[in-house]
Amino acid sequence: MTSQHTTPAPTEHQQRDWKDAEDHELVTDSEDDEADATAKFVEHEQREVARKAAEAEQRRKVEEARAECRGRRR
Repeated sequence: MTSQHTTPAPTEHQQRDWKDAEDHELVTDSEDDEADATAKFVEHEQREVARKAAEAEQRRKVEEARAECRGRRR
């Protein structure tokens, strides 16, 4: 059994008629890149703030535990 898969012949590049797209906001690649970079920056900043808060909380707990141990020794 042979496969008779036919691929259509390539056609010449056709110009797009953009008049139908006039009510759409066209976004350039640089705008996409800027939006992606901004989103990544904001996410990074949020993670950094959360990490610093977690570290501060951990330091607070360690200091509480140390103070509690010092109180027991006396």
